[in-house]
Amino acid sequence: MNLILTDKCTNSCPYCFAALEMQKTTRKNSLSREDFDIFMSFVEREASPIDVNVIGGEPLIYKDLDYVLNRLYESSKVSYFTIFTGGIVQPNVIESLSIYRTKMSILFNVNEKKTYRNPNHYDIVVENIKHALNCGIRSGIGFNIYHHDFDGTQILNLCCQFGINVLRFSVACPIYGEKSSFIVPPEEYDRLGRKVYKFLVECSNANVETNLDCPLPMCFFTNEELGNLVHVQPNVVNRLERCHAALDINYDLKVFRCFSLSSCTDVHLTDFTSFNEIRNYFSEQIDSHLLVPRVFSVCKTFKNVIRCAGGCLSNNQSFM
Repeated sequence: MNLILTDKCTNSCPYCFAALEMQKTTRKNSLSREDFDIFMSFVEREASPIDVNVIGGEPLIYKDLDYVLNRLYESSKVSYFTIFTGGIVQPNVIESLSIYRTKMSILFNVNEKKTYRNPNHYDIVVENIKHALNCGIRSGIGFNIYHHDFDGTQILNLCCQFGINVLRFSVACPIYGEKSSFIVPPEEYDRLGRKVYKFLVECSNANVETNLDCPLPMCFFTNEELGNLVHVQPNVVNRLERCHAALDINYDLKVFRCFSLSSCTDVHLTDFTSFNEIRNYFSEQIDSHLLVPRVFSVCKTFKNVIRCAGGCLSNNQSFM
């Protein structure tokens, strides 16, 4: 469950899911307290406690952050929450989060240093990771791969420097129906896959476990690579499957199956009575129309076609 607090951001990641959506308006938008209360009313109706990801934009610059975090922290229906941040904030902001540390963690999204618009921003992110850990806040690192010539060495070194033994990574996906020159298309996955595989082996050699965020098609890795990854990075292999609805709740209470598919439906949280009803809606309106797989024409002859769902649905331009 992802809750989007704001579209304001302190970074300018070229692969950002939300970038195109943000460009549609010059006005910066944020979740109101009233709408957050509506979201929490849905949370309180859940039969079992849920995990919530607090995202943006940059959630740590959201004006009512204390109000949101206090409610999440105090709710018995929220088992845990994670703040997804680019990390470009003042250290005192990180320090203020320590009161929630028994039920909260921070995932720092880190890019290669050369890609930051301001060269000092990378150093700010690194210092804030250090500060969070010193404050006793469980912290992780996320890394998005969006071009062929990526170099994950800096990211892996950060994990080793701070004793972070789990790295969350993703191969960036587009918004469905939109073109992006900053994202590697599926037709070029064969080339990208070799570099990603090498990076994952390097992580394993450094005793860093990798967790794949959005799924990839099984052909992203060769059979030999898959065989080795089963032993060195099993969590990655387990993620090469059909994706499930993430449920992104936007600041205006629009609901997306995930942000990549935000253009596919136009529904609001208040159109439903429960999160489960929303999941069923997306299953009927999107998932049921997906034939497996329909990303590449060559997929029909791929021997693992029955077990593969083609990776992220945003790359599947004919499933609707």
